[in-house]
Amino acid sequence: MTRQVQKQQCSRRRNNYAIVRIDLQKGKTTEFARPVSNIVSQAIIETVNVPANDRFQVITQHEKEDLIYDPEYLGIQRTNEILFIQIP
Repeated sequence: MTRQVQKQQCSRRRNNYAIVRIDLQKGKTTEFARPVSNIVSQAIIETVNVPANDRFQVITQHEKEDLIYDPEYLGIQRTNEILFIQIP
């Protein structure tokens, strides 16, 4: 097996194992975070063809001053309700 084929196989395996990070402001409840988690999971299943049970997420809450963003970048208004979703 060539090195290129090994790299492709490894890459395919990694694509089926997506660890998603969701970062939001401290103080959010499980009732807020769980639907966000579900929506992200469903979007990955539908768009990237990840198996339904391939669900690995880390939800982290941060102090307001630790979430750094431009509140008007590209003319889009953002508030302290901002959250960041990172999908590898």
